[in-house]
Amino acid sequence: MEVADTSVPGNVHSEKLQKELARMSKVREVLAASDQLTHGMTSILDSFERRLASLEQTVLPVYHETGNLQRRKQNIEKTLSRFDHVISYYNVSKEVDPIIRNGPGATNTETYLMAMARLQDALTFFQSNNSQSVELENVMLLFTSGMELLNKEFNDLVSKYSKQLQPVAVLDLLDRDDGQGPPSETYTFDIPENVMVDVRLIANWLSNHNSDGYMTTYARLRAGILVRTIQALQKHHKSRSNASAKSSDTQSPAALSQLSRSRADLTPTGAARSSRAPRRIASRLEKKANRMLQRAHKSLAQAGVQLGSGTPRSQLDHLEDLIDEHEVEAYLTTTSALLRLFSYELTQLTPLVPQNQLKKVFQTIIQDALDLVVKDGEAMAGKARRSIARQDFAPVLNLFPLVSHLMAMRGEFERSLQGCDPSVRNRISGIIDVLHQTCVKSLDDFMEWVLNDPDRQLPRDGTVHQRTSNVIMFCDQLVEYTDMVEYTDTVGWMLCQHSNYDIVTTSKVDKNKALLGVYIKKVLNALGQSLLATSEQYSDPYLRSVFRLNNYHYVLKCTQHSGLLDLVSLSEPTAEATYNNLIMEQKRLYSQSWSRVLQAMTFAEDIPSFRLDIDKLSDKEKQTIKEKFATFNREMEELCKVQREYSLPDVQLRESLKRDNKEFVLPKYTSFYDKYGSVTFSKNKDKYVKYTPAQISAMIDSFFDTAA
Repeated sequence: MEVADTSVPGNVHSEKLQKELARMSKVREVLAASDQLTHGMTSILDSFERRLASLEQTVLPVYHETGNLQRRKQNIEKTLSRFDHVISYYNVSKEVDPIIRNGPGATNTETYLMAMARLQDALTFFQSNNSQSVELENVMLLFTSGMELLNKEFNDLVSKYSKQLQPVAVLDLLDRDDGQGPPSETYTFDIPENVMVDVRLIANWLSNHNSDGYMTTYARLRAGILVRTIQALQKHHKSRSNASAKSSDTQSPAALSQLSRSRADLTPTGAARSSRAPRRIASRLEKKANRMLQRAHKSLAQAGVQLGSGTPRSQLDHLEDLIDEHEVEAYLTTTSALLRLFSYELTQLTPLVPQNQLKKVFQTIIQDALDLVVKDGEAMAGKARRSIARQDFAPVLNLFPLVSHLMAMRGEFERSLQGCDPSVRNRISGIIDVLHQTCVKSLDDFMEWVLNDPDRQLPRDGTVHQRTSNVIMFCDQLVEYTDMVEYTDTVGWMLCQHSNYDIVTTSKVDKNKALLGVYIKKVLNALGQSLLATSEQYSDPYLRSVFRLNNYHYVLKCTQHSGLLDLVSLSEPTAEATYNNLIMEQKRLYSQSWSRVLQAMTFAEDIPSFRLDIDKLSDKEKQTIKEKFATFNREMEELCKVQREYSLPDVQLRESLKRDNKEFVLPKYTSFYDKYGSVTFSKNKDKYVKYTPAQISAMIDSFFDTAA
């Protein structure tokens, strides 16, 4: 067995050990070198620190001294600056004196205000630091003079450029505001914008320096301009009215009706939103006034009004109380213009005065113009009340457009006048109330007049009564407002405030129209009662029937044609049937006028036909036939004479009644004539058999015709 050799591995380990020992020796050498470097660096840093500390000890006194010198320099500079600033206050009065004394008009407004600002600063300085300085008095005098010149310049600018707007400009402005053209820039305000810039600068300066005298001046000037603008507009409308009246005079004598009592028959039409402008209203007023001019002339003749040198004083007083369409147009336009001008004045005033003074100054500007317009409205209400007192109601209809227009604008007026005193803010509401009460009173008093009209004179021929014509004309004019919804709403609203007109309607029925229909129904009922009572004055019962027939038929036809009946039917569906029944009843009563004529053709005992055929009549029978023919002739002639005096102005009614007469009488007379006319009952037969059926028909055709 061999023994293993262990010497090899031991050599390997020994070599590795030697290598590691050599490596460790090198590491020790590196560490030793590092320690030397570290020690050297530490020595260098310690040396640097000692030198730096030494340097700091050397420089720090120099640094402190330099800082002290710099502060001293700054203090000296500040002191010199303050000296210069203080010295400048002593030079301000001399430097700005030429600018201030020449006034703002001699230089740029901004430059002048900068000079005033320098004076203000100097004044504050001297008052705070040297109140005993002589220079304080110089600055104060110059500043006071500057303030006076600013006030004067403000007044001069506003006075120079504030001019009333011409009526044509105002009307053009209203047209454009109504959407009939592009927004107007030419007439936005009478003071040019470049001037307004200076006015605003001066106003702001004066306001900021507690000088409010300019506000009073501005308010006074603008108030005068506003009043003159409104007065010029009113004068313009008056001149147009006079020119229109002269033009009408050259065309027809009916133009005089514009100045007569029957002028009340002209219907104004014309405003729901205020933006729904007076120009459009005026156009409708003119069209309807022209359309009814002839009717007014006819009414003038019926009323017997005579104009000229011999006009009675009572009629002259009446003419002064007329409210024509031109006056209505003028007032509607004026109120719209006033609201628009209020808006412009407020827009221009806002940047000129402090907010807490705005409404006070604005109120001063607009109060006189507002009073002027309100007084005109009150004057028209007074005219209407005097017309009502004379029982002349139609002119009051002119107030309905005013109420409607003002109601539509009430909200805008209230917004414009918000913040003003209640006495001013409520002026428009007050005039609306006055006009509303006047209109309601006219409606109530008109119905009362219809029912209790003291004039009981009747037409001798039984024709349509003037009262009936007037009532229908009044109602027709009232209903003509239904062409514009806002008027129907106005009338309906007025009636809705009345306890007698509270009705319940379906959603399909316009309540305002239904209320208007109820009012018309009440008026027509009052008219019917009045006519019925008045007609009892006729001693002739058949003329009484003709009178009622004429009036009932006239009311029915007029209400059908004008649309009155449609309105009445909203609350009284049987209205038309009721009038037709009344007409039929009066025709029946009228037909009784033939009773004596018919009785003349009736025999107590019939004569046998065979005796007529053989012409063998007893003396008694001959005498009976003579009496029948004689009675018939006498009664027929008398009836013809009487009924020729009756009047049936409606052609259709007249012809229908003649036709009814013929159908009622001719068959009976023809039978009577054929049966007895050929019989020999007298030697003078022609004396008794005077009329053939054709002649009787011709006689009936002559009824209701005084010229026949």
